[in-house]
Amino acid sequence: MQLIVNLTLAYEIRIEDTVNLSKMIESHHRLFAELYSDNTTLKFHFLIHVPRQIREFGPTRQTWCMRFEAAHAPKKSLVSVVKSFRNMANTLAYRSEALSCVSVKAAPSFLYQGDSVREPS
Repeated sequence: MQLIVNLTLAYEIRIEDTVNLSKMIESHHRLFAELYSDNTTLKFHFLIHVPRQIREFGPTRQTWCMRFEAAHAPKKSLVSVVKSFRNMANTLAYRSEALSCVSVKAAPSFLYQGDSVREPS
């Protein structure tokens, strides 16, 4: 399994390695099905397509969306809190911007306080 992960997340990969990756994924699925016959998931099916995607588009590390998922996690957690589904996109955008403003306002030196001016003597 570690070798499958290393190959799918490699920065560079050869075409020959995608053939070996296909065989490793097939072997992994077969062994997993023998051990846990009732616990297959859809992600296993998606894994079958990774070698072909690498051949067509290049290394998968260049096309993954993990950072986008991490950025959307706070917004997705707000959906269960807000409980208003009339205009969810507007509500989430407003809440996200309000949170950004609060974090900026909390920064001690973000806004310029101005120069102190005194009367000439």
